[in-house]
Amino acid sequence: MEGQVNQAKSERIARERQQIIDSRKKVIKKVYSDYKKTLFPTQWAYHPDDNQVYKFEGFASLINDPSASGIEPSQCHEAVQKLPSLVQAFNEEKKAALLSLVRRRDSGSNSDIAGNAGPACLDLATSIFQCSTPGCRYRLRTLIAWQRAVCHVCGGYPGQGYGYSFPYSQLQQWDPLTPTLTFSDRGSKAVESLAVLLELDARAAVPADYDRKAARFVCRDCNPCTRSGIRGLEALTWRDCVSTFYPPIV
Repeated sequence: MEGQVNQAKSERIARERQQIIDSRKKVIKKVYSDYKKTLFPTQWAYHPDDNQVYKFEGFASLINDPSASGIEPSQCHEAVQKLPSLVQAFNEEKKAALLSLVRRRDSGSNSDIAGNAGPACLDLATSIFQCSTPGCRYRLRTLIAWQRAVCHVCGGYPGQGYGYSFPYSQLQQWDPLTPTLTFSDRGSKAVESLAVLLELDARAAVPADYDRKAARFVCRDCNPCTRSGIRGLEALTWRDCVSTFYPPIV
């Protein structure tokens, strides 16, 4: 009987503690949302998810304070002041992880498109990444250059394979906030080929250089499609070509 009483007491204390933590997170979520409203909309994608911000210096200490009291928005002022530098460090860490993928690709490839795999190579259109996280419904999308890759957050949730079949053990480890990205050598080679057609230097051209060409291509290996009663090969942008050329990770 005493063991059951102690267990019930422990569970009650844990529930009460979780309620306090959840109420603090709610305040921080509102503060973070208000902060992002002061930024340009184009900057929002480069800011981490709420759950990641809860781990940031300042916010984490407020959430995990051992007291039983809640928090007020004014208590977050110091943490908000540090957000620009913390977000920058967050993105730099993700860029470093992407750079390591390009370096591994360079070491095993005869291509010198990525140069010496310095940080600047992540800006190139030939830096193509793909999400290989089990359950992510965006696995078919190309992530061109670091700007797209660092913004990627997996869509879906554990238990949903979105047409793919994965072992249950993989889905249990699935975390949409920390996607597993891979370098797409095949996608990179597709961009190299397009650079030749567009008379661009693939070792220096960034996505905007390809966009400015506004070129359209057709895939001779693709099946014709019917649009508005007209049947034929679809006109593709250079980004479409990259997605069409490399096979999805399965």
